[in-house]
Amino acid sequence: MKKILIVADSLGYPRMHPEILTDEDCWSFKVSDNFSSLYRIRTWLRPGLDTEQLINDTNQHLSSIKEPDIVILQIGIVDCYPRALKKNELSLILRLPKLVSSLVHKIVKRYYKLLINRRNICYVKPALFEENLLKFRAHFIKAKFIVIPIAPPSTSYEKKNPLVKDAISKYNKILYTVFGDDLLDDVYSVSSDYFLMSDGHHINYLGNQLIYSSVSNVIEKNAV
Repeated sequence: MKKILIVADSLGYPRMHPEILTDEDCWSFKVSDNFSSLYRIRTWLRPGLDTEQLINDTNQHLSSIKEPDIVILQIGIVDCYPRALKKNELSLILRLPKLVSSLVHKIVKRYYKLLINRRNICYVKPALFEENLLKFRAHFIKAKFIVIPIAPPSTSYEKKNPLVKDAISKYNKILYTVFGDDLLDDVYSVSSDYFLMSDGHHINYLGNQLIYSSVSNVIEKNAV
């Protein structure tokens, strides 16, 4: 029996907040449920997953998964999201006394948009993002890849972070450079305001239906 490996960040999970998405409506779980008679399914879902962690997880664990026929990959927003603070700065703030930490958070929140525009920090730079993706693909060189692009931002998300739309576009182009036609570039066929949750980031019921439909079509074509 053929094998599928599913790798995703929190967008591959069901959730309770900010809206409810049940396990039965989550795209990754639906793939596991609906194709279990044709494929052995392996899943690797990690909230906050970026490509640096992906490579570490691959070296430590995923490389032990023997020759998957299909690898479904959903990743990128954690890598590219423009931020106000660096990881080490955020870590330092969290270690401060609660009163001081709370004050710093309020200041950052107040000047969030200004800080993002001035600093334009992303956790994984474009060149490293591409390098990590190439490394990951090399680990599963015989597999058919199905790659889900980073979802475009909602209107409210773009107002909050004016650099996010261009960042997502840039990193999706890198995904296409690495994976070509294995990138499902037509998966989001409606406005992001309809398929994203109220946080402007996580995928709602409709978004999961769109992803599942596109992914399942490719799986079915490769089932024979």
